[in-house]
Amino acid sequence: MRDERLKNWLKNLNWSFNPFVFDIRPEYMVGFEKYLDEIHSAIEQSSKYVIITAATGSGKTMLMNYLHRNPSGDANYIYISKPPRKPEEFAKIIESQIRENRRKSQGIITAFICWLSGQFKKEEITLYNLSSFIERNSKGANILLIDEAHETNIETLEWIRTITDTTQNMTTVLSGLPALKKEKLKQLETFMQRVSLDVTILPLNKNETIELIKKRIAMAHGMMLDPFTSECLEAIHVHGGGFPRETIKICNELINKAIKKNITLIDASFLEGKSKEDVSVVSLIDSLTDKQKDIIELVHEKGKMTPTDLAKSKNMNSYKSKTHALRALNNLLKRLEKIGLLERQKAGRTYAYKLTSKAKNAMTEA
Repeated sequence: MRDERLKNWLKNLNWSFNPFVFDIRPEYMVGFEKYLDEIHSAIEQSSKYVIITAATGSGKTMLMNYLHRNPSGDANYIYISKPPRKPEEFAKIIESQIRENRRKSQGIITAFICWLSGQFKKEEITLYNLSSFIERNSKGANILLIDEAHETNIETLEWIRTITDTTQNMTTVLSGLPALKKEKLKQLETFMQRVSLDVTILPLNKNETIELIKKRIAMAHGMMLDPFTSECLEAIHVHGGGFPRETIKICNELINKAIKKNITLIDASFLEGKSKEDVSVVSLIDSLTDKQKDIIELVHEKGKMTPTDLAKSKNMNSYKSKTHALRALNNLLKRLEKIGLLERQKAGRTYAYKLTSKAKNAMTEA
């Protein structure tokens, strides 16, 4: 029954499929042209390091996939979707990809001869001879793309720096959450000194959000922006906060709601009553007042705080008295609890507040 409703709904819109089922489609990126121009320019100038950071759902992986699938010139691109925990594994991954790239670029006979000779004498690639191996097995520049780089440990980052520095004509592009710079690279001053380009991906503006939706609809051979009304598109941008992943998720939810109701016009009323859990947490935190942000940051730092603890902090000393501070704080805390960023727990004769899991995740990523 569900499949039949879906089939009929898509037919009424002349869509061949639902284009908002989430997948990574780099060819349909929107608003990334300026980042690509900067990154390609850095690569062409043989820059050693490029750093890309952004919040979850901003399109970092999509950008890295685009770079990998659309190589510049004769450069040899090596893509690591998730960094290994041990530096030794890092060497093996690069070796494997270089051998695979080389095999693809050779003819069948040449590839077979190379494979056969390799069976008699196969060099063991380690971190210590990786640079020479890369140089021997690639003709042009080598571009190392490492996604989710915030998960890399310090030891592996140090080896990445060593390999990049000692390999001629090599550029390393690291992409990750802001924690990559705030927590990891902050400990490696010499690494940061070598960074030629530091890119921060920003949320899409309203026009870019609408263009993203339009491109997705075109994928399914749909017409313009149907079935979304202009008011609905504005509401989608507000709720999605300009984050591509969140935008696609919301559109998919609205389409499924329309299929269930058998309606082919989706207006802003479809978003009415949308729960706070559905709103982008990052955009929600960004919209807070300075005082509210101070509370979130303090609770995040301490883990758990009572209103009295907060009133004693230097961030809250602008009130006339402790009584005024506590009254104002209680109102702020209730508001933050209501919108789902704080949760209250009994602590003796009073209550203590801590971040909800989604707020904690957002603050960790910020």
